[in-house]
Amino acid sequence: MTDSSQSNYLPASGFTKTSTEHHRWAGAVVKEARSLFGDGPVQACVWPYREQGLDYLSCDLFSGKESLPVTICVCGETYFPEVTGGAAEADVCNMPDAIHIAGMIAKGLGAEVVLGRSQNEVNEEVLAKPLAPGHTNGPIDLSFKQNA
Repeated sequence: MTDSSQSNYLPASGFTKTSTEHHRWAGAVVKEARSLFGDGPVQACVWPYREQGLDYLSCDLFSGKESLPVTICVCGETYFPEVTGGAAEADVCNMPDAIHIAGMIAKGLGAEVVLGRSQNEVNEEVLAKPLAPGHTNGPIDLSFKQNA
């Protein structure tokens, strides 16, 4: 169980009580993105991953040729360093906190959200088409016609 005093209150009712610290950091990310992107349209690519025994949520931001990688580590405690150097990293207690923060960032930027990864699948049984010779991955079949 994680320390809920460091978390946002996110009950099933949909009413939230957002930590001021979390809100402040999301605002710093939005400010950094706006300074980098200007008023251009923003895309937020949000996807979870696991590395070295920890869960992460990536919320990479793109506008034109510019990008701002945002990585949130789910490690059971909170840490929100200053947003500098063209990237943003934070630690949070749990995945609902990470998703809540990513949502604040995306909404704050009016970003188009792309959820999940679908172009780098290695399980050949769920690919949209067979791999070409020499290829190791491809797009996942999201029509779900194979599974019918």
